[in-house]
Amino acid sequence: VERVRSGEVTDALVSDAFEGAAETLYAMGSALTQDGGGDLALIYLNLSLFARPDFDMAHFLIADIHDRQNRNEEAIAAYSAIAPSSPLKREAEIQAALSLASLERADEARARLDGLIGLDPQDRTALISAGNLMRAEEKFDEAIPYYDKAIGQIADPDQDDWRLFYFRGICYERTDQWDLAEQDFKKALELEPEQPLVLNYLGYSWIDIGINLDEALDMVRRAVEQRPDDGYIVDSLGWAYYRLGDFERAVEELERAVELRPDDAVINDHLGDAYWRVGRLIEARFQWDHALAMEPEEAEINKIEVKLARGLDALESGKKQVAETSPSAEVMVEVTPLATPAPAPEAEPAEEVAAVASPEEQETRTHKVEEGDTLWGLAVRYLGAGALYELLFEANRDRVGEDANTIYPGDELVIPDAN
Repeated sequence: VERVRSGEVTDALVSDAFEGAAETLYAMGSALTQDGGGDLALIYLNLSLFARPDFDMAHFLIADIHDRQNRNEEAIAAYSAIAPSSPLKREAEIQAALSLASLERADEARARLDGLIGLDPQDRTALISAGNLMRAEEKFDEAIPYYDKAIGQIADPDQDDWRLFYFRGICYERTDQWDLAEQDFKKALELEPEQPLVLNYLGYSWIDIGINLDEALDMVRRAVEQRPDDGYIVDSLGWAYYRLGDFERAVEELERAVELRPDDAVINDHLGDAYWRVGRLIEARFQWDHALAMEPEEAEINKIEVKLARGLDALESGKKQVAETSPSAEVMVEVTPLATPAPAPEAEPAEEVAAVASPEEQETRTHKVEEGDTLWGLAVRYLGAGALYELLFEANRDRVGEDANTIYPGDELVIPDAN
């Protein structure tokens, strides 16, 4: 009002009819976007660009619609069309990088973000986006420096900064820097005391390590209270009960976790362990077999195969033997538990087996057990699938323990027909 009264001449909002039409069409497209009419909105927004090709806000909104509809190539093209001089350019470059990541072009995405950081090393949004990208790619050691730089710019962290400490804590934990990870998780909880993701991650980590179990159980319970339908958090609670020896309650919670996340290998594996502890051996093997079919992490595959072939007790005794032999070898047991079988009894001569075998059995192949062999592995070799190990067990009951836990080097096993 004062400017009008003073007679000051102000610039026109639009310079001509085309710009006016562009603004009107953009406003209509924006309104339709808010109402969920993305495809119809694109018509108005593209008409807006026809009237005004350098309309950066229209380019950005078009890109955003494509992004939300998972049309990543189209989104990248629209973001890239924004002029370098536009105030929207940096945000557009960040969003374009995220779209590249969605297309599994992580190297290009990182290069784009690093270019922005090179131009402005204080750009926290770009730093955090790069850290998140590396974390999503499981390059945790490469994510940490980005988070370090972003956190280093915070003089006095506030409540919203809990995420940064939580994300960096995950990267520290996944790179075996537990002391630093624990510090970051505690800092995240200091900033956001009842944050369920942090309560779950720190509580679960303590449980898995075997420390602070009572406090960890309380933390995970509080996380479950806030997110009762989150299968991962419910799994943490079930695993807490398992580590505390309350196997019945562990089964109850882990069954609920599997219902919520039936396609997760770790949760199915946990339920198998709990079933074994309460004597439900057939169900335990079913869950382990199910977990193995879900392509778990490489480090877990051998452990699950051991449990399938020889039971949970064999895996635990293998860990104990290795730990007693060499404290530094604790990690090795996870990949080589079968290399330390029990002492072999004197093997029966092959001809004696043949003497009492039926004509059909005499035609069946045999295998002399070597160190490292498992029923699961032999089933894969001879029968074509590890899950058929039960056929080997049934054919060799006189040579294999009742729970299929043990086979001994030197024994001659009958290899039945898989058909």
